[in-house]
Amino acid sequence: MNTEEAAAVLSPLTVGPVVFKNRVVVTAHTYGLIDGTPVGDDAMHAYVRARLHGGAGALIIGETAIRKGAEHRSAWGAATSDDSIARLYDLLAPVQSETGGHILEQLYDSGGQVWHEEGRVAFAPSGIPHARSYVMPIGLGRGDIREIVGEFRLAARRVAGSGLTGVELKCDQGKLHHQFLSRRYNLRSDGYGGNLTRRLRLTIETLRSIREALPHGVVGVRLPALQPESEGAGLPVEFYEAEWSDLISSLSASGLVDYVSLSAATNSSAWGYWQGHPDESLPIATLAAQGSLVKSLSSVPVLIAGNILTMQDADAVVTSGSADLVGMTRAHIADPELVSRYARGIQHTTRPCISCNQGCVGNTWYGRPVRCTVNARSGREHLYLSPRPRAVVRRVLVIGGGPCGLEFARVAGTRGHQVSLVEKNPMLGGQMLAGSDLPFRRRFELGVSYLVDSVRRLRNVSVTTDIRFNETQLDEMEPDVVVVASGVNFRIPEALTDDARAMSHADALARDDWANQRVLVVDGERHLDALGIAEWILGRGASVPWVATPFDAPGLGMDPVTLTSRLSRLRNAGVDFLTWTEVLRSSAGDLALYDQVTNRLRVLDDIDRIVFVVNGLPDLGLVASVRQLSAQRGLTAPLVLGDALAPRGLEVAIREAYDAAVAVGREERGPR
Repeated sequence: MNTEEAAAVLSPLTVGPVVFKNRVVVTAHTYGLIDGTPVGDDAMHAYVRARLHGGAGALIIGETAIRKGAEHRSAWGAATSDDSIARLYDLLAPVQSETGGHILEQLYDSGGQVWHEEGRVAFAPSGIPHARSYVMPIGLGRGDIREIVGEFRLAARRVAGSGLTGVELKCDQGKLHHQFLSRRYNLRSDGYGGNLTRRLRLTIETLRSIREALPHGVVGVRLPALQPESEGAGLPVEFYEAEWSDLISSLSASGLVDYVSLSAATNSSAWGYWQGHPDESLPIATLAAQGSLVKSLSSVPVLIAGNILTMQDADAVVTSGSADLVGMTRAHIADPELVSRYARGIQHTTRPCISCNQGCVGNTWYGRPVRCTVNARSGREHLYLSPRPRAVVRRVLVIGGGPCGLEFARVAGTRGHQVSLVEKNPMLGGQMLAGSDLPFRRRFELGVSYLVDSVRRLRNVSVTTDIRFNETQLDEMEPDVVVVASGVNFRIPEALTDDARAMSHADALARDDWANQRVLVVDGERHLDALGIAEWILGRGASVPWVATPFDAPGLGMDPVTLTSRLSRLRNAGVDFLTWTEVLRSSAGDLALYDQVTNRLRVLDDIDRIVFVVNGLPDLGLVASVRQLSAQRGLTAPLVLGDALAPRGLEVAIREAYDAAVAVGREERGPR
């Protein structure tokens, strides 16, 4: 028996009336796929099916609002439980018998967590605005509460009628039930406010209504972890440690729940959201200590999530007794076959989650469907359901060994094409590899290693580094297809090139003489990590008094996790952020900060260096040369992909490479 076969994380577990075949759960998260149409339902079905066929023991869909108007703003992609959701449930239910995995639905009510742009009245336990949206709510009346409990019962009946395994009640992340449990948001003086027993009343009544509607199914509850008082000094305390322990004990002993799921403290602050969606700056298995405490108090299985990125991490959580079940959501967005690869002893082929939070958290935060930066299929599985037509084998020359070129070579090589990749630099990986040098981005290197190793395992793919493209390569290889994925060159504004203090971020990252320098960082690009570059410079002994941006906020376009993580450390380091601000040359010839709001200049005579984080420019000369040479030899026009075509983010570049590689050798291009 090998290590994987003996792993505790692969052992079965009884959860209420059913048995989970292993301890791995894909926890509820925002998808942005369900839109009430058959296309949206098919996308969700394919997304769920891929992860259960990949070996996960259970998957929790949702969050799903129990009534119209109780969901998040549509930009967050939450579904609503009404009669139209029955079609989705009917699609999903057979997947359970196909795979031996279980599907649960997470139900919730947003309460006071609504947004101004929704144009509706918010209702909450008390008239306290939610910290993130700051909409003033109306306190719920007794009749309103009874109606809400009834809506949960109806929603649970829809789940029961479909044959799905069960329901999870969402009592975390600042939603309605969390608001009732919280000392901060619940100031009621009736039977639903005051001591813990009364603040718990709505949760108990709701769980009872769900259990009545789902007598033979699994019922779980998702709760916030206890926030350490040291982190919340001076803030209203949501839970005292003693009463939080009583909360866990009461719910697990109530007979109403079959498991307790634990998430981070709250989404009611930027800090809380960061803790709930950890980046590399937070520990692996972030909630392991809280999980151990809950296990000591609970008579039902305990599930924890948060920075559990590998099956080895998951097994350590179960083996140590920190939890009975492990949530591995972002890891499954990166590789739906995570569990099966581990069970088969081929985990070295697993595509790693790089903890960037761009394709998953970032997309759904901004109202786009869930995607993955390193897995172009995630959230688009429904596009690949048709049998793959046989492609005519082609000879392909790929110019550029960054993530775009590597992904193209990987996919084209896997499909049987003869691929030669040439890279001008000694190292493969391009900007992705360079990004791994930034603070808390070390996992980017894992993403590069995955691509490089995948390509090098393919006998029909050759890789040559430290060589520039030349026409001899066309003559020697006689390719059918040429791909230009040469990336970009970074520059600074032409008006500033004569000032030795000004440099691109690429040039800055190549230097090591930063000690005692006063540095201004210009945040002028929505795909690059200007705040991470500022943090990198600080770590090398320089001071960064300002980060200036021409936009209305620093880090615009960043996902909320990375943004909060970076801002937290930069603010603590004393960095000031100047918005609506440019660096330009004054009429007198001085470099100056220009305030777009006040129309004033401030001469930069106290800054040693200025680092511009702005978009790069494609090598148009190379592209034109390849096009001309290809035309002279009667080749089809080259495919120009990624930044070589125009600046774009890592996720888009990899997805573009994937789709283009799938289309090679077929008359009709596209993902199908």
